[in-house]
Amino acid sequence: MTDATPEELPESLTGVPAVDAALARLEGLEERPVEEHPEVFEAVHGALRGALGGAGS
Repeated sequence: MTDATPEELPESLTGVPAVDAALARLEGLEERPVEEHPEVFEAVHGALRGALGGAGS
């Protein structure tokens, strides 16, 4: 995602709370076992699809 530390990131990455919440689930991923990564990616993908699916309606 980015090499910035959490302290350097803006409070809202996108300005869309649901998208920011989904992306926040990626925080700390590098510290989790690789076996857990697909589950996290699938959850984030689902959250992003839900958040963006209604965009513009």
